Amino acid sequence: MPAQTKKEAKAQQKAIRAEENKQRVEILAQITRHRAIDQENEGRNLMVECNFKPTSPVTIFGTGTAIGTMDIDQNILKSLEEYRSLTTDLKIKFVFPHPDEEWDSRIPQDQENFILEVAMITDTFENLKTFVVYFKVETNIENAWPQLRSAAHFYANKFRGWELWVCYMGEIVDKDNKPTGTPVYKQCGAGGPLDRSLSGWRKALDKRYGGGN
Repeated sequence: MPAQTKKEAKAQQKAIRAEENKQRVEILAQITRHRAIDQENEGRNLMVECNFKPTSPVTIFGTGTAIGTMDIDQNILKSLEEYRSLTTDLKIKFVFPHPDEEWDSRIPQDQENFILEVAMITDTFENLKTFVVYFKVETNIENAWPQLRSAAHFYANKFRGWELWVCYMGEIVDKDNKPTGTPVYKQCGAGGPLDRSLSGWRKALDKRYGGGN
């Protein structure tokens, strides 16, 4: 290829990248901001924290209503969806309260329905290269299943390279429920006990509801 042609090709590529960046900035400027979502690198890197603990300062339960009547803030779903064409590196963390703090019998189902919505939205992300889901529970392994099973909704995700990491806070507390160590996230390994349980639960849901999320 002649030198001039190479130069023109580089200039054309530069112009294309500039236009893509311009479009990215325009999309980013129109996105509805949410305090549970942090973005870097013009939306390429996205970190979402869905904190279900009602007493946490960063809870995603709605505010301004009495305890026992609060609903999960659904605005986070709209904001998350608006990043689907921008994000390549996605991290989502779900922080659960101790089951004793779930003051209303509807809360576990509300949490599961919300996670289902999140899973369905992430399945529409167009350019993912990495996708990590974190679950932080206040119990130990033996008692965590009622909360952990909602991770099965991500097993229907088209992006097969996603990872699940779990932190069991109940494993690092003393008899008075005081932390005795630093929270540690452990990956849910393929073929491991949790992976098999979640995969089995996913299949049961598919059979019950006809597949998909």
